[in-house]
Amino acid sequence: MRKICAKIFLLCILFINLLPMTALAADGSAPPEKPYEKVVAKSGSWYAEQLSLDGKTNLVIGYNGD
Repeated sequence: MRKICAKIFLLCILFINLLPMTALAADGSAPPEKPYEKVVAKSGSWYAEQLSLDGKTNLVIGYNGD
């Protein structure tokens, strides 16, 4: 009886460990659209990066220099 309970317990633990993989699988949806950009000053060393976090995409703009 203990062996059967141990096997059922191990199967439950295995199932719980594998369950998040199905939830995090890619659903094939379209990539997020590019954010709106507005150029204020073009001279100088500017950089722009896109960061994605929790399904939201943000545009980070910075200036390198004085």
